[in-house]
Amino acid sequence: MKQMPQRDSGFTLLEVLIALLIGMIGLMGTVAIQQTVLNSTQSANDAQIAMRLAQQTAEEMQVRVTTPSAVSAPIDFLAPIADGVPHAFLDGSGGTSTFLNVQGIPSATQTPQNRFQRSITVTNPGANLPYLIVIVVRYSLQTGQPRQIQLDLERRKNW
Repeated sequence: MKQMPQRDSGFTLLEVLIALLIGMIGLMGTVAIQQTVLNSTQSANDAQIAMRLAQQTAEEMQVRVTTPSAVSAPIDFLAPIADGVPHAFLDGSGGTSTFLNVQGIPSATQTPQNRFQRSITVTNPGANLPYLIVIVVRYSLQTGQPRQIQLDLERRKNW
C-alpha cells in the first residue's frame, strides 16, 4: 500500500493576502465613518455657539429700558436703532455687522478666531406695536459651506 505524502497544515500565501485585503477594506470604512462623525460634531458645536451668541444678543435687547420715566417722557433706548437696517452693535455703531469670537467679544475684522458674523435689525412698526427684532449670526463650516442662525423676537413697549 502506498502512503500519500502528508500535507503541511496552515494557510497559503494567497489566503493570507485575501484575508488582509478584506480586513483593510473594513478598516477604511471605519475610518471614513469616524471622519464623518467628527465633522458632524464640529458642525453641531458651531451651530450651538451661533445660537448662544444670538440668544446673548437677544438678552441684551430685553434689558434695554423702554419704560416711562417718573419725571420725564419715556426712555426708549431701542428707538435710535429701530430703522429696519442691520446694525453691528446695539447703539447703532459699527456698520451693518460685526465679527465675534466664541465668547461673544466683537472685532472689526474676520479672523479664524472671530468667524461668527452678527447683525441686528430692529423695526418699529408703530406707536402701540412691539419692536420687531431680527438677530442673524452667520458662520462657515470647515468645508467653507455658509450657515446662519436667525432669531426673531418681539420687544414690547411698556408705556
